[in-house]
Amino acid sequence: MSQFSTTTANQLWGFTHYLQNIGIDVKGYLQKHQLPLLLLDNPQMKISTRLVYLFIDDVAIQENLPLLGWHVGQQIGWQALENVSLKAAQEPTLYEAFKAIINFTSMGASHADFFLVEEEDFFEFCHVGGVALETPGYFHIESYLIAVLVDLVRSITTHNNFSPEYIKLRSTPQELSIKNDKTSCLFQQGYTAISIPNSFKMAPCRKPARVKNNIIAKQIIPDFSNLDTFKRYPGLTTLSTLLVPYLLEGTPTLQLIADIGQFSVRSLQRHLSQQGCHFNQLVQELRIDIAKCLLADKEQSIANIAQTLQYQQTTHFIRAFKKQTATTPKQFQKSQLQNKKIAHRIAEEVAEESS
Repeated sequence: MSQFSTTTANQLWGFTHYLQNIGIDVKGYLQKHQLPLLLLDNPQMKISTRLVYLFIDDVAIQENLPLLGWHVGQQIGWQALENVSLKAAQEPTLYEAFKAIINFTSMGASHADFFLVEEEDFFEFCHVGGVALETPGYFHIESYLIAVLVDLVRSITTHNNFSPEYIKLRSTPQELSIKNDKTSCLFQQGYTAISIPNSFKMAPCRKPARVKNNIIAKQIIPDFSNLDTFKRYPGLTTLSTLLVPYLLEGTPTLQLIADIGQFSVRSLQRHLSQQGCHFNQLVQELRIDIAKCLLADKEQSIANIAQTLQYQQTTHFIRAFKKQTATTPKQFQKSQLQNKKIAHRIAEEVAEESS
């Protein structure tokens, strides 16, 4: 169900913390747009792509921030692409670094479509997003990306004052301009891009200098990217992924999830039935799978896990867990810790034999 397409909250996380820093009621806007408040502390969470764009557009209009994306991108800089940027910076030249970014993103889960275009005096580093141009907020995300790419060139080369001669945007013409005296802005283009002089191609790469950032993720939830429920219902992976943060804040209603995906309740129920489950069943199985992940942490108590998963009583959690897994949470946690010890001992024995 494409309407349930998700994106990592890292991008929105940059926006929310920028808005908090300038005194805007971010929580109010998140609640208005049905986005989980947990994303304020965990940028790796998967959230609805459509809701992200609607949120950003609404804030920009209501708070009179016409260049919201551009300002956030300048603040976040190359660190918005940190994982691939640090790898790419190991390449000998800027041009090779950009080719590396293309390879890294095509193999990852970001669904980012980066590519290079050669011109007579310039080459362009380009991107085409999967979101429709008509989506509110598109311009803000696009201008955010441009600012990130400009900072990337500045950070992995010695060209600290680099400004592209032109940038290309897929967005329609705006009454504002993302440019300075050195840069022109071209709208309604086939792709998003920054121009880079061909003379930069052989510019040697360096590791980007980290800038101390006051924005620190609390990482209050672990990685839930490989739950058993995803394997049981492969046709519901995006919906299941989207449900996870809502389950950590309460029990989402069928109506809420249908609204997020722009479905009628009946259509969503029919789709779930075709995949072999119903909504309450999916919610319960996801909740127990999340519990299994949390139980793997010996520091987590059964009572804390029950509270995290919004069970009113610990006994309710224990009963639900045993019903689905035929074991108690305590027994499951004990077996997980034993398995970890065995795996650790085997690894040590293998290391000793190899040495």
